Amino acid sequence: MHSHQNYITLLTLFALITPFLQASDGISFTLPRIGSTSSGIKALSENTYFPYIVAGSLLAAGYYKYIYSDKEDESHDASEPQCRVPGMVGTYPAEVEHVIKQLNEENKQIKIGLRRGSSRRLDNVLLFAGPTGVGKTTLARAIAINTESHLVEIYGADVLNGFIGGCKDNINTQIDLAIAEAEATRKRVIIFIDEIDAFSCDEKSTARTEYEAAYKALWRHIDENKDALNVFFIFATNHLDRIPVELRNRIDAGIIHIKHPDHEQRKEFLNHFSKEFAGVELSAYCSADFIEWLATETRNFSIRNLSRLCKYACMTALHNDEPLTSDHLINEIKKIKKEVASQQQINKDTYERDLCMRVNQENLIWNRINIFWTFMNICNSVIYLAS
Repeated sequence: MHSHQNYITLLTLFALITPFLQASDGISFTLPRIGSTSSGIKALSENTYFPYIVAGSLLAAGYYKYIYSDKEDESHDASEPQCRVPGMVGTYPAEVEHVIKQLNEENKQIKIGLRRGSSRRLDNVLLFAGPTGVGKTTLARAIAINTESHLVEIYGADVLNGFIGGCKDNINTQIDLAIAEAEATRKRVIIFIDEIDAFSCDEKSTARTEYEAAYKALWRHIDENKDALNVFFIFATNHLDRIPVELRNRIDAGIIHIKHPDHEQRKEFLNHFSKEFAGVELSAYCSADFIEWLATETRNFSIRNLSRLCKYACMTALHNDEPLTSDHLINEIKKIKKEVASQQQINKDTYERDLCMRVNQENLIWNRINIFWTFMNICNSVIYLAS
């Protein structure tokens, strides 16, 4: 984003100072009469407006490139630092490795009974943000296993629906029990709250008071245990935009974005699930070209989608009492593609909001360009009258 802003700023400055530099040399600002295409291009290139026109064109192109950039592919960017998590397939953001390392270093202090750390380098909250089915819950479990921590799983929807009228008491009871167990066993407890946006969102509802009470109770536990070595919170959400700004600012440094697997990761996951459900590697019944095709066709598939693809293909082959082949995968991929498409379909409200934002941004572009042209025309008139 900043690179686009710098790019546009430089072009704007260039376009603004060009007429003044040319005016200081006594160059005329009269536009040429264009008779033919070739003579027009030649006259235009020799005219003092030429750099101005080029700069204005690049300015508009820069804005359009920034606003209408391709954002459809939500797959992991291969250029981002990645790490391997023991016990898990694929790679994940490098911040996960740092978290595991830091928690393991703190384990020594927890075992000797030290519960508070004044110089703690790691915040006590993480937030996994990403689409459904990319392994957020599985990753939280892997962190607990690799740091010898006890994991307590709480689902945001259960806090509300299972105890409506007492959301605050519900969240308090579960967290207090988890902390008490951590102190009794001298082990860290990782409190994992999935679908955190369920009771900490800004949506209007008749149960808004209950939502606020649960949110404030959670906030109190986070602050009370910010220096506690034996208490660690991990939240997960599919809708980061629904998290209140206060909570996002509180854990800004601890937000880890988990995206759909990229091409190479999809091949790794497909091979893993083939061994899990069929007992053989993918290459045992698929050619190398087909595997490449399959990885391409499963673009924007979540890990869960890839798992279901291999599972259903194996179940179909077993049901028909026939050996598993690539044809079974082809038949199943057509069905799962429809599910993926429905998962990614934008609802009406979100679509209208995004469309409105784009229209407003486009209008802003043209308003700025019009102001720019008006300013340059005024400068041209002033210089003409002065001469």
